[in-house]
Amino acid sequence: MKRFLSLFFLLSNFLFSITPGIEKYSNDFLFLPENLGGMTRLPKSWLMTSNKTDFPGTDTTISQAEWQSGDFSLSNVKVFLSPGYTEGKWILAGQWLSYEGYSQHKRNDLLAGYQGKNQTLLISSLSVKPKLFESIYVRHTNWYARTNNLNWNLIKEYETFDLESSVWGRFSRFYPDRGDSLLFGRNRDAELTGELSYIRNNWNLTLEGEWYEIWPGDDHVRFSRINLIPVYNHRFGELGLIFSSDNESLFGYDGWINLSVYGFKGEFALESLYYPAILQSRFGADTEAGFMAFRISYERKFSEYFSISLNHGWSKRLDETFSLYYSPEKSRLVEIREGEAVLIKGDGFMKLGRQNLCFDLIWNYRDYNGYEFLWYHPGMMNIQPGFQTGSVFFENLHMLLRIEGLWQYHDRIETVWFDPALPGFVPIRPAMDLQTGDWTVNAEIRAYVKTLTIKARIENILQADVFIAKNLMPNSRMFVLDIQWLWYQ
Repeated sequence: MKRFLSLFFLLSNFLFSITPGIEKYSNDFLFLPENLGGMTRLPKSWLMTSNKTDFPGTDTTISQAEWQSGDFSLSNVKVFLSPGYTEGKWILAGQWLSYEGYSQHKRNDLLAGYQGKNQTLLISSLSVKPKLFESIYVRHTNWYARTNNLNWNLIKEYETFDLESSVWGRFSRFYPDRGDSLLFGRNRDAELTGELSYIRNNWNLTLEGEWYEIWPGDDHVRFSRINLIPVYNHRFGELGLIFSSDNESLFGYDGWINLSVYGFKGEFALESLYYPAILQSRFGADTEAGFMAFRISYERKFSEYFSISLNHGWSKRLDETFSLYYSPEKSRLVEIREGEAVLIKGDGFMKLGRQNLCFDLIWNYRDYNGYEFLWYHPGMMNIQPGFQTGSVFFENLHMLLRIEGLWQYHDRIETVWFDPALPGFVPIRPAMDLQTGDWTVNAEIRAYVKTLTIKARIENILQADVFIAKNLMPNSRMFVLDIQWLWYQ
């Protein structure tokens, strides 16, 4: 035990600062959407609950409490409660988060759920208050987002077929308190989607309905659509077609085909993605955009000691795209229309060994031709090797030490601008096509006795400051302490 602690503190003291890089500490602190889905510019993490939605697999009372604390006055408390079994299972969950770094963040997230024999119902309400410090203007820009979500699912099994139905709804409000928001100030949006699926043997038929209503400022955008989706399943893959009709076009179609064998999976797809209201109202973009995509993956566990996972995706927009960049000469954003954009992204994972002694390697990357502004992010590649070792002390005390290296390849900070009106990153012209790579190290010690777990973690040991963009204050090291206690009845 003394050796583990000595190694931990020695590592923390002698490593020194190097060139700043691009880092993300948690999904709760990201300003970018995780994908192109949805019709608002707000990040997905601002609109969806981060609470657990997994019902316990047993009919017993399960409770969990988690406390997280770090530098920049990070405080994060989560609770999870599933009362004893009656005719169905219930869950209650909540999160209270406060982070006082350069991207100050407060989040109140409440979730209630019910799971019966055939149906599941989840209702959540969350409020998010981000505040960004703009060093060049010496001011804070504030936003406030509040979202209410409903998710209902019903599955009914018959002798020869199954029926599955679901409804998902959301109503969100977004209020920028300062700054010339590209959303023209207040923004409201409502979404309601539903589907009914008939499933029999190796094929199924799904009827989908989608309705969107968005009020960006004084503007108003409405979109409704009906999809009919037949899918044929085979042990080597599946073939699916999407026939659609909406308020903008009487008939449309998409589809996909994928093949899977021996852990390999390949997919080719034509798909429509909805564009944010910000693009529609400010730049006159279409409600949806067509894409052609190709994805491949490989996942296999060779033995108890070795497993691997690989994913690669390629997506091309089939018509013109919008691009934004920051012009230092004009001191503002400039928008242009460009040709077809291509996005390439992928990730992978490799693990050798078991929990008490293992090596692993995690990586992800993204690249694009052109600067489709919904896609742009200064980070291009992350490679993270890890080492983990541990043992049991005093019969019940389990201890694990984990050390992670992190190499990041990204655009240099002098070529990146953060615009609080999006909010999001944009490249700076003419200072473009300049990249650099940085190393840093993360470390973690975890100790647990039965259902009590204590975890101490240091993020970004090597870098004293982590810069995201030219006009942002830097982040520095991150110290996190997690305490979890699960008890069962």
